[in-house]
Amino acid sequence: MKLKEQKMKMVLAGLLAALAAGPSFGSSCSSYQSDKAQAISERAARKIVDDSYSGGQDITVTMKSCEYNSYSEKFKTELDIYWNGAFMRSNRYNIEGVLTFDSDGSGAEFSRTYASESVKKFQRNSGIAAGVIVLGAMAAAAEEEAKEKQRQENQIFTPTSGLYAGITSNLGQDIYIRNECSHPIRMALHFLSSDTGSWETGVWRFDAGEGYFLRNDKTRIRTNNKVIYLFAKSTDGSGKEWGGNDYGKFRKLNRDLPIDVRLTCAD
Repeated sequence: MKLKEQKMKMVLAGLLAALAAGPSFGSSCSSYQSDKAQAISERAARKIVDDSYSGGQDITVTMKSCEYNSYSEKFKTELDIYWNGAFMRSNRYNIEGVLTFDSDGSGAEFSRTYASESVKKFQRNSGIAAGVIVLGAMAAAAEEEAKEKQRQENQIFTPTSGLYAGITSNLGQDIYIRNECSHPIRMALHFLSSDTGSWETGVWRFDAGEGYFLRNDKTRIRTNNKVIYLFAKSTDGSGKEWGGNDYGKFRKLNRDLPIDVRLTCAD
């Protein structure tokens, strides 16, 4: 009898502990969901700083966690937001909190969990009350931004040695690539970067018929050199390939600036 009572107590203790912990919001975000949540979180941070703290400079956002509930189609992210003062950059501010929003970026709300002393002082001086910040619709283009980020899969690196390393250059022009083939492709490009002054290699993906200006994260890649080296291959098993032997498997292209390349294939 005593053994049964002990087991019952253990079961009840487990149930009470589970209730105290509360229900989980959802599952951890996938890679695509994380990209989407990051894009919306960055927009939300800018709106929070602009609308609630009279603006700021150098806003940075760290997404510490991301959860998605597939039933309610809602996201929940934990954010750490830093920024400098709008008028005095030496003023540094920091808040942390939980952002929730619908899958399409609407219904966004931010609940602050921490504020630095500089934020609290700003609130006292401005008469702003702390509490839940209703942000509304956050990001009509956030999903497209997330798709582009995942699609490009940038893998930019600078060679440590080689024939082209260490060349200096000035502000350059954009590079536009369009896949006019009816197959999805993965393309590598070797180019002289105007930002670093070195030859670099990046890798991007293109759906059939897709074209865009090449980017490294959020910054457009630029060059002032007409010569680029390109290698591309279809990713659907169709065996389409664009290349040469000018630089490894790369084909040398000499184009007028700004560079505009259209890849075609015979089906």
